[in-house]
Amino acid sequence: MNIVMVSPEMVPFVKVGGLADVVSSLSSARHRRKENVSEILPYYSGIDRQKFPARDTGKKVQAWMDGAPREAAIWSYDFDGVHVVLLDHREFYGRKEIYGVGGSDYPD
Repeated sequence: MNIVMVSPEMVPFVKVGGLADVVSSLSSARHRRKENVSEILPYYSGIDRQKFPARDTGKKVQAWMDGAPREAAIWSYDFDGVHVVLLDHREFYGRKEIYGVGGSDYPD
């Protein structure tokens, strides 16, 4: 079975709360069951690129947000049998914090 999961967090790449733990555990459990697991994550600037040397696939994905096309580069990394796809879009994922700062969400 092929499974694709999309999440804003996954241990060990990025963790704010319990979601990161659950996503990582679920991905690993599915892999142990011999299922083909891929996880799609934002490629936040806080992800250590030395510790997790992802490979630039040379591919891009485009989505419309707020009436404008937004493009993200696709990076790839394999972690404990799970294929991790990292979407690199500096405008949204190059920020200091993941969800917002000072107790407030980012406006977008």
